[in-house]
Formats: sequence, C-alpha cells, structure tokens
Amino acid sequence: MPASPPEREREKCSSSPLGPATAGRPCGQVPVPTEPDPDGLARAVADGLGVPRGKVTAEDLPDGDQTVG
Repeated sequence: MPASPPEREREKCSSSPLGPATAGRPCGQVPVPTEPDPDGLARAVADGLGVPRGKVTAEDLPDGDQTVG
C-alpha cells in the first residue's frame, strides 16, 4: 500500500549537509546543481569526512570537472 502524503513528507530529509538546495528532498536523492559550486562541494566533502572545512579545497576546472583536495 503506498504511503499517504503525510507519511511521504516524513520520509524527506529535514536538513542536509549539502545545503538548502537539498533540504526537503527525499533522503538519498542526489541534487543536481544548476551551476558549479566548488564551495558547496568542499563543504559536503568536509562534512562527510568529519574534518574542518578549511582542510578541504575544491576547484572548478575549465572543462567542467571539479577537483577536491
């Protein structure tokens, strides 16, 4: 039996380490950025690794890739 609307709302993540763009999305759904966000990427990696944000760098490359260090 499918979940009712209030139950589906509870299944959504109330907050996300990836920032407000992902808040309210179903848990586990990967956000698709509309533009490069190296700072958001670095913040998400730092949060995921449990290290201070200052220890992680991210760079947007001309070919559209991003590197994290």
